[in-house]
Amino acid sequence: MSLLSIASAEKEIGNCAISPGSISNPFSDMVLYSSHSNSKALTTTTSEPELNNGRYVTLLDLGRFDFVLKIKLHRLLKRKKWSLTVAGTYNEYRHRIRLFQQFTLNTSIIGYDERWFYFLQKAERNGKIHFSSVVKTAFTSKEGLVSAESAIKEMKLEHLKIPLPDWIHPLTNQEIIEK
Repeated sequence: MSLLSIASAEKEIGNCAISPGSISNPFSDMVLYSSHSNSKALTTTTSEPELNNGRYVTLLDLGRFDFVLKIKLHRLLKRKKWSLTVAGTYNEYRHRIRLFQQFTLNTSIIGYDERWFYFLQKAERNGKIHFSSVVKTAFTSKEGLVSAESAIKEMKLEHLKIPLPDWIHPLTNQEIIEK
C-alpha cells in the first residue's frame, strides 16, 4: 500500500465529518493560530538563512504545547499525573521559510483511535502551506499508555465518537522499530 501525501489527504478532509471547522469535531474550534518570527536556523544546503527540519519539529512541539494550554488539557494532565507523549510523526516540507519571515502555525486534533490521538499541524505563509505534519500522541502515566477511551472519559467527552479519516492509517501504521 502506498502512502498518501498530506496534501492530497487534506483535500479528502474537506469531505469528512471531522474536517476543520466542522460542528461534529469538538476540537475543531480549538485550532491554534500563532505567529513565529526571528528564526535563526541555518541549513547546510543553502547559503541563505532559513528554518531547518529540526527547527520545524521544535516549533510543532511548541504549537502542541500552546494548544494543550488553550484547551486547558494541562489541568487534567497535572491532576492525573499524566503526560502527552509523541509516538510518531509524518512530516512534509514544501517551501522554505527564510530568516525573520512570519508564518502561522495551525494545530488541531483530527481524531483518535483505541490508543492514539492525532494532531494535524500546518505552517502557512501568504496562503501557501510550507510544511505539514501528522503527529501521533498518547497519554501516559506511571503505569504506561493510557487508553484513548480512558482519556476521553476523563475529559468528559465520552459521548463523542470521532472516527479518523481513512488516510491516517497508511501514514501512521508504519513502524520502523520492532516491538
